[in-house]
Amino acid sequence: MQIQIPFLNQSFEEFKMCSQYPHSISNNQWLAYTNFPAIVFVIFHNENSILLKYRINEKHIRAVNTALNELVYEDSCVEFFISFNNGETYYNFEFNCLGNLLAGYGTGKVDRVLLDEPALKKIKTESVIAKNALGEWQWTLAIEIPVSAFSFNSIKSLKDMEGVKGNFYKCGDKLPEPHFLTWNEIKNDEPNFHLPTFFGDFLFK
Repeated sequence: MQIQIPFLNQSFEEFKMCSQYPHSISNNQWLAYTNFPAIVFVIFHNENSILLKYRINEKHIRAVNTALNELVYEDSCVEFFISFNNGETYYNFEFNCLGNLLAGYGTGKVDRVLLDEPALKKIKTESVIAKNALGEWQWTLAIEIPVSAFSFNSIKSLKDMEGVKGNFYKCGDKLPEPHFLTWNEIKNDEPNFHLPTFFGDFLFK
């Protein structure tokens, strides 16, 4: 799949009020996991940052990990993976519903180096958690990732970048009903998001 990432001349403070979500994370390849929360998202860039916002409806939430680079994928978690060299190496950015963050860089699931605290603290998040009329948890997470947070690459502008790939995910390994959902389909017997072969194309405008 391809996703276009349009230019948006807004600050994070302006963008976080966004209420339109044109994309969904709805592929459930691993049918042993029957929980199917609803996840939509929107993504833009302002040349200097990626602006990303998720909205999630789910039956259960978990928010235990509160420090940088803790195991947020065990909580109610959304993830954003991006590669600037056609999948040879990539960043994984993982956020729980509180906006707490784990991030790494490398060639695969085993070969990862965690981003250091100065890089992580450049990333802004804002979360809102509530219950909807059906009694489900609904939470939104707005994220700004500046180019300076991509500390293993030298990126000056995102405009018209080529060779960019990635994927979007939703998981919750320790929820009462775990789930593993993807934007771009992954063909693998077991849940594994760290498979850049199945990244989609990111088209920065």
